[in-house]
Amino acid sequence: MWRKISGWSLISLCWLQLMVVVAQAQGDSWLYPTLLPNNGVLAVTQRSLQTTPIVTSTVVVTATALAPSVDLTERWIYVNLTEQSLTAYQGIRPVFTAFVSTGLPQYPTVQGDFQVYVKYEATRMTGGYGADYYDLPNVPHTMYFYGGYGLHGAYWHNNFGVPMSHGCVNLSLPDAEWLFNWASVGTWVVIRE
Repeated sequence: MWRKISGWSLISLCWLQLMVVVAQAQGDSWLYPTLLPNNGVLAVTQRSLQTTPIVTSTVVVTATALAPSVDLTERWIYVNLTEQSLTAYQGIRPVFTAFVSTGLPQYPTVQGDFQVYVKYEATRMTGGYGADYYDLPNVPHTMYFYGGYGLHGAYWHNNFGVPMSHGCVNLSLPDAEWLFNWASVGTWVVIRE
């Protein structure tokens, strides 16, 4: 998501809440980020606007991660509860984004850092009580990450971008299939407001 703040062009990459400067106009030059290997440090390099970039200076900024076991090459999933979105990352590079439906206020989606612990091509889901009881056969592309909380396809609604679930992260059928094929058991799932 691009934002314009006081003349800065920013992209929120959310490497566990890391805000990365993609490019900043600085007179007749731009600032570009460069990741330094194996240490979670971002070097911001200033280059001229000429066709052949000339490095004029480098500033090193330390990146703070909320889940230190996610490295710069690892696949991980970020769920933004406020925006009702999911982004799949390879290190800090976003590779896939989709709208999701997370938990309703009375059934909030858990927040924190989790790992996918089991995957099912399809599974039956039951839960709730009384008028809120549900029994859904063949829920596709399910990946559980915390108890009964999972990422999965939802064939019973098409209202993605709006909270609708009993706590799981609902995706459209094509999005759930893509994510299921991309992620593996052990993939980190980071959920924040």
